[in-house]
Amino acid sequence: MDDVWYLLKNDPEFYHWHPDGQMAVIEDYLEIRPYMVDHVIEAAKKGMISLGPWYTQPDEFLISGEALARNLLYGIKLASKYGDPLLVGYLPDTFGHISQLPQIMKGFGIESVVIGRGAEHTGNGFPNEAWWKSPDGSKVFVSYLASWYCNALFHHRISPSHTDEQYLTWFNTKHTKVWKEHSTINHALLLDGCDHTGVDYDIGEVVNKGDRLMSADKNVRILQSNIRDYMEIAREEVISKKTPIVEYSGEMFAGPDVTTYLVNVLSNKIRQKQENYRVQISLEHYAEPMASLIWQIFNPPVDRTKRFATMEENYSYDTDMFWYSWKKLLENHPHDSISGCSSEEVHKNVDDRFLRAREVADSLFTEAFVKLISKIKMDPDPQVAKVVVFNPLLSPRFGEISVIRVFSNGNTGGVIVRNSAGAIIPAAIISSGTAWDYVLPNKGFRKGFRVPDVLHIAVKIPKVTSMGYETLTVEFTDEPATNPTVQQELAEDELFLENENLKARVNSDGSLSITWKEDPTHKWENVNAFQHCIEGGTEYYSSTSSCGHIQKMNLIQKVTNDLYESIELEVFLENSGWFPITGNSAPVVVRLSYLLTHGSNRIDVRVEFENFQEYWKLSAMFPNEGQAWIDSSFDVLKVKNMGQYHAQNQFFASYSEGRKQGIVIGNRGIPETQVDSQKMEITLLRTTSNIGDWGDFKVETALEKGDHAMEYSILPFLGEEEELLEAMNQMRLFAVPLVSLQVLNWGTRGPLSHPVLDFRSSELFHIFKGKRFEEHLKSFALRPADEVSIDYFNLDYEVLKTNPLPTQFSFLSVNPSFFVISALKKSENPEQGLILRFYNPTSRIFSTVVEVNLNELITLVMEKRTDKREENGETGSKTKLRVWRSTFNEQRGEEMTVTQGNQVRLNVKGKEIVTLEIA
Repeated sequence: MDDVWYLLKNDPEFYHWHPDGQMAVIEDYLEIRPYMVDHVIEAAKKGMISLGPWYTQPDEFLISGEALARNLLYGIKLASKYGDPLLVGYLPDTFGHISQLPQIMKGFGIESVVIGRGAEHTGNGFPNEAWWKSPDGSKVFVSYLASWYCNALFHHRISPSHTDEQYLTWFNTKHTKVWKEHSTINHALLLDGCDHTGVDYDIGEVVNKGDRLMSADKNVRILQSNIRDYMEIAREEVISKKTPIVEYSGEMFAGPDVTTYLVNVLSNKIRQKQENYRVQISLEHYAEPMASLIWQIFNPPVDRTKRFATMEENYSYDTDMFWYSWKKLLENHPHDSISGCSSEEVHKNVDDRFLRAREVADSLFTEAFVKLISKIKMDPDPQVAKVVVFNPLLSPRFGEISVIRVFSNGNTGGVIVRNSAGAIIPAAIISSGTAWDYVLPNKGFRKGFRVPDVLHIAVKIPKVTSMGYETLTVEFTDEPATNPTVQQELAEDELFLENENLKARVNSDGSLSITWKEDPTHKWENVNAFQHCIEGGTEYYSSTSSCGHIQKMNLIQKVTNDLYESIELEVFLENSGWFPITGNSAPVVVRLSYLLTHGSNRIDVRVEFENFQEYWKLSAMFPNEGQAWIDSSFDVLKVKNMGQYHAQNQFFASYSEGRKQGIVIGNRGIPETQVDSQKMEITLLRTTSNIGDWGDFKVETALEKGDHAMEYSILPFLGEEEELLEAMNQMRLFAVPLVSLQVLNWGTRGPLSHPVLDFRSSELFHIFKGKRFEEHLKSFALRPADEVSIDYFNLDYEVLKTNPLPTQFSFLSVNPSFFVISALKKSENPEQGLILRFYNPTSRIFSTVVEVNLNELITLVMEKRTDKREENGETGSKTKLRVWRSTFNEQRGEEMTVTQGNQVRLNVKGKEIVTLEIA
């Protein structure tokens, strides 16, 4: 960039520099040379550089739709510090494009997009200019770089030293390949730059000479311009002249040419893919929603300018810390980073940023959850523990089994668990152990201690409301705890899981044969059949051979109790092709666990193994019932390209209209799937040691040696479209589990004299009974205390008794409940309220009701503060709910009518993404 500033200052023929459409380039430069900030502002003011719109150039398929939106939101926000942002969706090298990108762009006021990949599978006739439409009807203008984004790379190809004839030959070739063969208008976009190239010092002279020669030869002008001006001219010409151009709809991905789409990057560096999933849901579904709700409740609009006697009465939404976490995540989303097709140094930086992002997000959630719990009305009792369970999704949860973690205060017997209504609910102690923790008090020195009696309790909760919480009471009894039935030897015909709805028999290869008990004609065979192959590809491309299947399987144990059945197996992956490649023919031993909860159709799967082999690929196979679907960003897509690889977010599904049955496979951070007419496949692991693309770059960490754990879920179902939608929705619940927090009463025995709050995740796989139980606790973003220390917060008994908040509550709901929440956050505008974003995953129009119950809690909180207001000579007032239509860039639109004090009605189009502002 030093060269850029030199040329902008000293070469009048150097017209404009485009920093790849991403602000991270500018930010990195100013971090090293902060004194150059005035140069950036001046250059932007004169139109000599473009700013944004992205923060980083993202991959679109390996990240959530919300992460894509935040990338633009932050990029435009950062760009605005230095000048006017470039409002063109510049994506020259992204490995394909999601179907909803036009709708996202329109939500930021962006009407035009530049792409360099994505249109190839439509055929060679795809022109430079097209309209691109999202499933909801949103449409943007597209400039397609038919010869990619290096289509005018001058370096070493044409320079002032070349002859006029050479100039004409080179520019005439570009004229033909870029304009004549593809353009429908009188303009074409040429870009001088490419991967790993510096600035071209001769560009002004080369363009001027080319312009002079081509004007005389073909009456064609060659002019320096910029992305903003070119896209305005091109779009205006298409509109004004009513030029007929192609209109494309849907995603641009999964074409026949894998060298264009680089689809196998979906399975590279699987640990990083899983970590990306964990950080995204920690920010999107836990930290931001909880912090936003608490901020709105404890800082209502009438109170935001006031200060109270103690900080306890206010809650500060830490926008800076949230953006820090988001930035670290977004810095991992450039396609060569999140795709895992980079050098060792890049991979190490990616790991570091994920760690930073996750720790901050988890801490922000903990702080907000603690604030919520500290204001729930409770009657502390030395013989019980109180646990609050939070559901961050729009779907209420009925009869879901989760795990709570409690400190038992020395109890060695059983437990009775009650919901907020006082009813006893099914529960079982599944593990006990110890934990080390510490206290960092506001006054005084740190205190470390070990808790000797930690219980993990599986509970079946009748209901947790949408975007709400439920308080459980755990009573400790002197009666011995009921132990599960553990069987370590079974006959072949006893190797099955069964509940009221399903019977799942384990086959000799570890796969399942599932029967619908009410109607045994409905069956699913070869479910979760493993295949392992020799991998001869690179980080970019997969090339498999010598594929094999499981030949040997041992039972570890079958566990049965009142809540679930689980089977743990040891399966052996052997392949004769390993030895010639690695010199090691030893099998990889996989610990395969299946779990079926009572009253559910969902079979959860956990795969654990230590990888010491090299150059191999492990996949799990499932039957394709007919039509297949993939969960994508803000969309659910029907699969059109059979046999191709696809990216999935939280699930993929298949359905047979003739047999009225289907199967949905949910996952936690396993993005690569392949679908053909007979089967669906997910890639669990793919290892290599070479980047590929060009050169011979070794990447030993891409061999992915060491411990691995993958989690996914299988849900067979019967019915039609409604049942398919519900099955898909169940997999969203699997992807985003309930979380819980305990209010612990230490009495006089422990190191504290007051109740404390203990933050815990309630992740379903905690309920596996076995020697490696503690390893199951490592699988989720919000980690337990014996893996990472957490702060404790003292509470006062009397305050708990008089708290304003109820023991069970739903902050908000959306009907229909299968609409998918994408964001609940504080608005970027300090004068505004909360931003709620959700989308309709179907093609149908719905009359939708959004119910917001925040004012009920705000009123309770404000009434609690009445005494303090009166002492300070203030008068309290109740707030009135107001709701506006909003956009991705959080611009307030039409105010909506609120009925019954808390309801808003709106029509939501098929596949529409809705953004509302709530204040």
